[in-house]
Amino acid sequence: MILKANKNGFFGFCEDCNEYHLHFNNLFFSFNRTNLVNFRRYLEEIDLETSCIPEHDFVLKKNIVLKVLYPNIIILVDLEDLNMLKNLVMIKPNNNASLNFTNFPFEENNN
Repeated sequence: MILKANKNGFFGFCEDCNEYHLHFNNLFFSFNRTNLVNFRRYLEEIDLETSCIPEHDFVLKKNIVLKVLYPNIIILVDLEDLNMLKNLVMIKPNNNASLNFTNFPFEENNN
């Protein structure tokens, strides 16, 4: 089921495989419950001061680094992409205009 969508992709939950799927531009992520919570926390903690690549001839508009486990792969986004990505996967409690914790098939645990 699609939980949220925007012009860059969608965020959904697959009941067959019991995983969350995030399709964002040409990237596709698959998360279990724990990995999703960790990914959301990672997005919340991105510091634009330390996550940006300084100006460089090979790096044009997209200069915010999203780290991945593979040292030779770097995902670059711009501020609009980052905000769209956050908008897809973040849960906003007590906001009637967006999804909240009751819309997801798991309970949030901040421990």
